[in-house]
Amino acid sequence: GGGGSGGGGGSALDADLDRATIETDLYFHALHFCLGQGFDAEKLSTALTLLRKTHQRAISTPYDNLAAVFAFFKESLLRHSVQRPPHSEAIFTLRDSSALLDYGLNTYFRHFKMYKYAFTPQPCQNLTLEYPVVAAPSAPEEDAAVEEGSAETSAEATGVADIPAAAEAPPHPEGPSEEEKAQEELEALIVASLQAKDSELQSLLSNSHLNSEELVSTLKQALRLRTAPIEPK
Repeated sequence: GGGGSGGGGGSALDADLDRATIETDLYFHALHFCLGQGFDAEKLSTALTLLRKTHQRAISTPYDNLAAVFAFFKESLLRHSVQRPPHSEAIFTLRDSSALLDYGLNTYFRHFKMYKYAFTPQPCQNLTLEYPVVAAPSAPEEDAAVEEGSAETSAEATGVADIPAAAEAPPHPEGPSEEEKAQEELEALIVASLQAKDSELQSLLSNSHLNSEELVSTLKQALRLRTAPIEPK
């Protein structure tokens, strides 16, 4: 048989049109061959029906079935070449069946893989990716609120109210430690020393026979001693 028209445009409609064109071309050349052999209407109808059933058997599965289809073609041709009613009926002569067998081998079965490819649906796989949804971590405040809410719900469900914890009694004040006692003694010594220096300063200021330079020097010394830290004994 002759080849079909150009390749399909990718859509299902174009593929169907291409298959219809190829199948029409197959039957047209078979009709031309039968008319060249001088077949009458009965032989012509039987030959075209045999070719159509053979083609349908070939494209019934996407797997390779060349041997099975050729066996079906030969068996069908033999069944219409031998007179054995009701199993078979002699429509074709020996010459007709031999011509049909050669025609089938040189046309359809020679291009069997081409017909198989053209009429077998092409599988199409769609890949879909699904990613797991990961919840964002909640803030510590939200976790505490959720835990508090769950605790309250649990308490309400069981009918048991929360018992307030006993207020902690303030710790009894203990006596002053050794460090505190030493600190108090140091502060008392500092205060007593400052008071003594104040008395000295007052007595110096009341002494009128001191000149100005001695007074300034005495004041500086008194202020220096007042601000100097006093080491505890």
